[in-house]
Amino acid sequence: MPTNFFMIISGSVFWSGILWVLLGLVVLFFARSPAHQTIASAGRLMAGVLRMASRTAGRAALQVAARNREILLAAGIEAAEQQLEGDFHRLANLVRRDLSGFPSLQQALSAELARLDSSYRQSAELAPPPPSWLEAVEAVARIPASGDMATTRILEVIHKTTISQYQTAMAEHRKNMGIRHQLLKGMLPSWRKVSHVLERLEGKIGRLQTQSDRVDQRMGEYAALRSGTDGAVRTLAASAFSRFVLSLLALLVMAAGVMLNFNLIALPMSELVGAGSTIGRFQTADVMALVLILLQLVVGGFLMEALRLTHIFPTIGNLEDQTRTRVVWGLLVLLLLLAGVEASLAFLRDRIAADIAALQQSLADLAEIQPLEAWIPAAGYLVLGLILPFFLAFSAVPLEAWVHAARTIFGALLQVALATIASLLRLGAHVIGLAADFLVRLYDLLIFPTLWLDARVRAWRTAAEAPNPPGEMP
Repeated sequence: MPTNFFMIISGSVFWSGILWVLLGLVVLFFARSPAHQTIASAGRLMAGVLRMASRTAGRAALQVAARNREILLAAGIEAAEQQLEGDFHRLANLVRRDLSGFPSLQQALSAELARLDSSYRQSAELAPPPPSWLEAVEAVARIPASGDMATTRILEVIHKTTISQYQTAMAEHRKNMGIRHQLLKGMLPSWRKVSHVLERLEGKIGRLQTQSDRVDQRMGEYAALRSGTDGAVRTLAASAFSRFVLSLLALLVMAAGVMLNFNLIALPMSELVGAGSTIGRFQTADVMALVLILLQLVVGGFLMEALRLTHIFPTIGNLEDQTRTRVVWGLLVLLLLLAGVEASLAFLRDRIAADIAALQQSLADLAEIQPLEAWIPAAGYLVLGLILPFFLAFSAVPLEAWVHAARTIFGALLQVALATIASLLRLGAHVIGLAADFLVRLYDLLIFPTLWLDARVRAWRTAAEAPNPPGEMP
């Protein structure tokens, strides 16, 4: 029997247990060295495995970090190149639009300046030449007054002649000044025209300067991205996080628009295909409504690609301009048709809702209540049916932004996760090393009576084997 097997001393469980404990201590004492080696080897093995896994996770984290950096720089360089392409295109349009008229402006300005120069030369005031008889008057004026009547009469005649000549000269001068003022007054429109031309030139040059400064700034950013500096990478990471959050919010708004669109057309679609018709476990009306919404999303996405607002399908954006223009108009017409279908279904929904309300009132034997403005809900449903398809058509823009930003965000999260795993594995290896040492100490603690007895025996043997000092009897 198993009980009799453990009963070393018959009839005494206590002393049998004591004997088994002593026997176990003896066995554990003799197995102490192999047990220590086994515990230490197991601890080193597990710690080594964890350290190896930690190094692997650390290398993977570094590889993911390098990959994230490459993706960030590649996306930033691509975006910078697209911005530079747009800036150069706008700069070329400005040069073609503004500087193409520069020769005509220069010709008009030169003509006006020539006209102003001619008018100015004509308006220049020239001093009238002095009369030739002034020298004679001056000589007569030096004649001393002697009281002679003949001399006095001559002087009076000279005085009257001088006054007459003065009045004639002043009249001629005033006439010339009037003509000069008229010429200067006629120069005013020319000056205004010259000022207007100069203002136009200043505005065009200012726009060109502003666009050139923007291009210089973009080129600086592009050069920083090409050099791959840490500052550029941090800026791109922050920008990617902002785009991720904003595009996610935009996608949530688009998802709300899809739900509204589905609820708007599901009821009239059930009236068209029958409420009891099913496709598998789903109602046919719900499937058709969902297909109609997906068609709107696909057509809108292709339209955004054809307009080069997104770059999910580069084949569409790389078409020739003439072909791409035709594709744009075709997609726009198709989207307009889908919007018309949805508007019709939305209008039908209002009629169906009104019929259901009238039926419920008749079944409840209540007086029919007519709304004062029955056309307002119908108009609202009609407008929603026309607007929602065009609103959902732009969902490809935030979707593309979210996908590009999600690569960076998820890559950063993966890097953090791998780095955290590497740290935890290193911590686990250290803990296992400490646990192995703790198990060794615990093993010795369990067999401490035998260790103490072994230490006493060793001390007694050492003392017995030691030589006796001189003069002392053994």
